[in-house]
Amino acid sequence: MKYIEYYRVSTEKQGRSGLGLEAQAAAVTAYIKSVGGESINRFVEVESGGSKDKISAHQDVTIEKLLKRRPILLQAINEAQATGATIIVKEASRLSRFSLLINYLIACNIRFLSADSPQDDEMFIRLRTAFNEEELKKVSERTKKALAARKARGYSLGKPENFSSEGRAKGAAKTSENAAKSETNRKVLNLVRLYKEKGWTLQQICDELNSLGYKTPRGKTFQTGSIAMLLKGDEKRNDERHYPIV
Repeated sequence: MKYIEYYRVSTEKQGRSGLGLEAQAAAVTAYIKSVGGESINRFVEVESGGSKDKISAHQDVTIEKLLKRRPILLQAINEAQATGATIIVKEASRLSRFSLLINYLIACNIRFLSADSPQDDEMFIRLRTAFNEEELKKVSERTKKALAARKARGYSLGKPENFSSEGRAKGAAKTSENAAKSETNRKVLNLVRLYKEKGWTLQQICDELNSLGYKTPRGKTFQTGSIAMLLKGDEKRNDERHYPIV
C-alpha cells in the first residue's frame, strides 16, 4: 500500500522547530511500518492566521475557499488522485475540522486514514467531524451573544493591560479553558455512545478519548470505571425519560 504523509502544524515556529510535527510524524511512520506500507511523498502545511480552520456561527464556507487557504493539502490531494495512494494523517482533524472538506474527500474517492484510529470507517469519521464542528459553532454563537449583551449594557469590552502580548496569551488560554469545560461532557458522551454502538470495549474507548486529548471534569485521563459510570448515568437518564417518576 502506498501512502502520502500529510502534516499540519499551527505556527511557522512549530514548523521550523518540529514541535507538533514530531508527534504527528512518529504516529504516521509507526503505522506505515506496522502494515508494511510505502511512503511516496510527504507534505507539511504551516497554518497562518488566514489558513486556520476557524469554525464560527453564520460562516459562509465553500470547498473552494477551504482549499484556497490550504494549498499544500491541495497538492497532497492532487497527488493522491494521480497515484491512487492513501493520504495518511495522525488524526482526521489534521486534514480539516470542517465536515464539508472531509465529505469532499470521500465524495472524490480519495482514500485517507488516521494513524491513531485506522479502524474508523467513513461514516464514523463523518459523524465525529460533524459533532466537533457543531460544538465549535455553538461556542462561537454563545460567545458572540454574550459579548453583544455586555456591550449593550454599556460595559467596555477589554482592558488596556489585556492588549499586551502577555495579556492576549492569558486571555486566549482562559477562553479556551472555559469553553472546553462547558462543552466537554456532552461531546464526550456523544463520542462514547458512538464507540459503544460500534462494539468497542471500555478500554478501547478510554484509549481513544485520551489520545484525542479529552479529560474528565476533574482534569484527569479517562479510565474504564469513569466510562462505565458515564454509560450507566446515560442509561438511567434514558429510562427516566421513557418511564418518568410520578
